[in-house]
Amino acid sequence: MKKGLLLSAFLMTACQVDGVDQSFGRNGGGHRVFDTASFDTLWTLGTEADSTFGLLWSPRRAPGGGLYIADIGNAKLHHVNPAGELVWSYGRRGQGPGELLEVRVFDVDAQGNAVIIDNPNRRVVQVGHDGSLLREFSLPQEVGYTSAVAALDNGNLAVAHLGGPWALLSRDGEFLQRIEPPWEGFADKPFLELVGQGISVRGTDRWVYSFDTAGEWIVFEDANVVERYPHIEHVPFANVTVTNTEHGGSLASYEGTPTHTTADLAVKKDTLFVLYFGTTEHSSRVVDKYDINTGNYLGSLLLPGKTTGVSFGADGTVHAVSDSRLFFTVTALRYR
Repeated sequence: MKKGLLLSAFLMTACQVDGVDQSFGRNGGGHRVFDTASFDTLWTLGTEADSTFGLLWSPRRAPGGGLYIADIGNAKLHHVNPAGELVWSYGRRGQGPGELLEVRVFDVDAQGNAVIIDNPNRRVVQVGHDGSLLREFSLPQEVGYTSAVAALDNGNLAVAHLGGPWALLSRDGEFLQRIEPPWEGFADKPFLELVGQGISVRGTDRWVYSFDTAGEWIVFEDANVVERYPHIEHVPFANVTVTNTEHGGSLASYEGTPTHTTADLAVKKDTLFVLYFGTTEHSSRVVDKYDINTGNYLGSLLLPGKTTGVSFGADGTVHAVSDSRLFFTVTALRYR
């Protein structure tokens, strides 16, 4: 299960400005057009007899055509080379130096290093190409539980957090500023409603954020909102009920079961790839493509099997993470 379902208390409401939403809807609610492509399997890592992997998370491209993969079950970061061989695994469960309690939220910076947000330990961990610890530092007090991080080319870190929704940190973890919401009324949304996924766009200081249980994605330039766009299958924010508790707090819950939309994000040059769950019959197999500069829908790929995470290599290789056989595997595919 991806983070939208793991954090099952997300809140979803709709609060939008008419003028914004009239233009916002220009791409939503359309019909998918699938590429006529088939795939050959290059290699598969992880089998029923292999206990190396626990609960795997979103794969990300590593230097030299390899792959970084977060393993939540074992609190490790794995590095796999282009031949499908496990090169190293970083981390052991704990709270001391070089130890991790959570490897779920991570990105890859412009130098090819992995940047991990270890929420339970309240720190940022940077791991080098060789699997060594480069540095670690505490999250600033202004940042709450973090659901996404984008490591920008300028060294800054854009984070989505439950007290935010977003903030910009320096390369050393200093709180720089709160990132202002993309439309009027958005700031009043409860924090759980805004959980999603982020990914950096290499060669720029842009990054993309997509909500886990609503059909929208947003492009940022550092701390500035560039534009927000709908997915081709546009799912509205779910309704939510907020009740006050006897101790002065509040409790939020969905009115019904929300639709899990974004499963994973990937970027290749100016193209955003969204592994989509949604309501489609191809749920967990369809990857929608968008132009990051315009928001235009560019078509869809249909993967051969159910997938929970994807990454697209420079050579046309598609890396897919799957738990469809009850064991997490990583598969390299190539267009036939």
